Amino acid sequence: MTMEEALTELRATFPGEKSWAYAVEQHQVQIGVWDNGKLIFRKGYDPKYLLELRVFNGREIRVVPDGADGFLLRDSAALDNINVFDDKYIIYGEKAKYEDGYTVLSEERGGRINFPKRIEFPPGKVELKLKVRQFCGYNEVPVLPKGEVEVDEGLEISGRGALEIYDFAFMGFFDANGKEVVL
Repeated sequence: MTMEEALTELRATFPGEKSWAYAVEQHQVQIGVWDNGKLIFRKGYDPKYLLELRVFNGREIRVVPDGADGFLLRDSAALDNINVFDDKYIIYGEKAKYEDGYTVLSEERGGRINFPKRIEFPPGKVELKLKVRQFCGYNEVPVLPKGEVEVDEGLEISGRGALEIYDFAFMGFFDANGKEVVL
């Protein structure tokens, strides 16, 4: 699939609505906006450097290079929504300021996140949360025919199973008070 075909799929999935955009390029990570069929990032965007693109607003389309000259697309709506759990991860800086339509979160050690929305933080609490939906399954440890359980001596596992997270999708952002940040 070409990038233009991926963008066509994004236009069909998010027609006329604003959504969050997250791009990982070889030289930068950015949070931006999908608006009216276009990607808008503060520092521009070039698909030839793209490692991952996520457009989300309660549902996520993920675009990654296929290793050749094209791209692969994954729609979170196609994943098993029965075995899921949601979590919120803190994205933070030590300082926040508003400039040119972006809230800029920064740290003393040099990291900066340009967030495309004005965020008001309570005093001393520069905190932005990313909601992530985890898609999971359960893998049982095999039991032998006579009911004996295989034991892995090194891991000391006997008769148990394992929860496996096989994919995840970004769902939205929340402020320090737990309120969803709406575009």
